[in-house]
Amino acid sequence: MSLYKLTTKLAAAPATESAEGTAQQRRLKQLRKLEETYAAARVERRKNITEHHELLDRIRVEIGATAATESRLEAMIQADRVKLEPSSKRLLDVLRITARKGFYQAPQPFKKSYDNYRDDHGQFRQLTHSPGVLEVSSTEVLIHLLPGGSYGSEFKRRVS
Repeated sequence: MSLYKLTTKLAAAPATESAEGTAQQRRLKQLRKLEETYAAARVERRKNITEHHELLDRIRVEIGATAATESRLEAMIQADRVKLEPSSKRLLDVLRITARKGFYQAPQPFKKSYDNYRDDHGQFRQLTHSPGVLEVSSTEVLIHLLPGGSYGSEFKRRVS
């Protein structure tokens, strides 16, 4: 039974000392004590909740201030990362494209005489890695390659 029901029932009942009245009186005391305990605990809980909300608000303000002051660049510096410079990246791209074009243009005379598209790339790579001797004169530069490995007679004739 609730505290309200017991209070109204006892107020309406005559003031007799019966077993039922005494039990109800005890129950009323217990309920009043529980209500006081609950009220005290509720005040403590409300105080605790308020403190935690204040703490959350302070943390949110702190997070907002931190995010506003810390830039992305500072975070990258702290993480030991390097920001690419667009001009350097463009230079590297140009060098890479030029080197590729140079590598593919160099064997063009060789391709015309060898005319074997199946393995010309591999053969040219072996020739570019071969040791050689440079003979420099006033009008021209002669390169004498000393290729290692075994080549077929047709390939040797075309290269020489």
